[in-house]
Amino acid sequence: MSVRKNSSEMIRYVTEWIPLGEVRGPTVAKNESIVSDYGVEGCYQAIHKKDLSDDIPLIDQRIGYTGKASNVFGRIMMMRRGKHSISAYLKKNFTDHLDEVYIRYIFPNEDVKYSRLEKILQDETHAKTGLRFAWEAGTSSSDGKMYRAFEAVDNLTTIEELREIAKYVSERAQEIFTQTWLEE
Repeated sequence: MSVRKNSSEMIRYVTEWIPLGEVRGPTVAKNESIVSDYGVEGCYQAIHKKDLSDDIPLIDQRIGYTGKASNVFGRIMMMRRGKHSISAYLKKNFTDHLDEVYIRYIFPNEDVKYSRLEKILQDETHAKTGLRFAWEAGTSSSDGKMYRAFEAVDNLTTIEELREIAKYVSERAQEIFTQTWLEE
């Protein structure tokens, strides 16, 4: 029978917080030693700069997002470019997310899969705070459906498209009201 480890027992290295706008890929000089020592597979956390302090634990209600990737550097570059599942949330909630959001990388021990570490980090955070991470509503899961809808509307470019959406929303609201009213 294996003993369940907590997240702190599964981690080899955690970087300092870096502004999202300053993150770079794995081949730049400042990341080469990290890649050489720890590889590119791991987890990452995001936080708003107003929540930064000298010592933010891995399990904390201020952690905005905890994710994983087979290449954490590449995944965070996707976040920086607005192509990450949390990107719509960042754009909607922060004036300058490249300056306001900070990232840290978390590299697991060699015998620990990065996906397992992410699950443990999120489970421990949920047990402590009631959420997997603070920006849970902004993810690509069902929690983030409102932000995906906002992002889709933001991508509309003509008044005709907006009218179609408005018509659909009006019809859908009537359907939901009728269903709810009949059930009560």
